[in-house]
Amino acid sequence: MSDAVYVRIGVDSGQVLMLFGKDQECTTPEPVSHWHIDPKQCLEICEGMADAAFEADSTLKPVGPTLKATLVENHRMKLTQRFAIMLGTLRHDKLKTDGQIAQTLVESALKEIF
Repeated sequence: MSDAVYVRIGVDSGQVLMLFGKDQECTTPEPVSHWHIDPKQCLEICEGMADAAFEADSTLKPVGPTLKATLVENHRMKLTQRFAIMLGTLRHDKLKTDGQIAQTLVESALKEIF
């Protein structure tokens, strides 16, 4: 009898769902009281959980590296244009220091990212 534990990760009703089983499809659920995980497998599970969390939170399915790079580039271009407009507006306020302008831009960037 094998001690292998398989994990299937998905999204169900806006929540991350993890199924544990003795077969790869996890068709027979298996209670798990403890688990020794190979580091490589652990990284794969964490990545799967992060993808499922992103999907559950945003309702968008994660994408592969190439498409992700395209999405990042498109978002970068939009933010660059938005920040150029913001910077022009912020510069007109002579009472704002460079630090205050920088802080406003950084806060706007972080709101978009997180």
